[in-house]
Amino acid sequence: MGLQCEACSNSINVTHKRIKCTSCALLYHSECVNFDDTSSLSRNQWKCPSCLIKQRKVGDNSKTPVRSSKPQGSITQPSINVCNPSEISDLLPHLEQLLDKKLKTIKEEIVAEIKSSLLK
Repeated sequence: MGLQCEACSNSINVTHKRIKCTSCALLYHSECVNFDDTSSLSRNQWKCPSCLIKQRKVGDNSKTPVRSSKPQGSITQPSINVCNPSEISDLLPHLEQLLDKKLKTIKEEIVAEIKSSLLK
């Protein structure tokens, strides 16, 4: 039985770049977990996404603030900040420009993905 990538479930051939989790010892294609040998994290410290999530949940939460209990009858209304209409109209062109850039990037990514899938 061959080795299998835990991320994509495809087999890991001898010619594939792979990485082993230092916590659970499962294997992954380096490409599936975006690991490259030039990263600052070395192979002997790398942990898979599942182990990283478990590690975060188990971590020290002693500095986590505890929610204070409020009396049942006291409901406070959030404060509302009123913006000047001219401030909003000044922001609109900037927001439109940001949205245009983001949409252009997304469109380019979709086109590239379609092209690459057609070439396969």
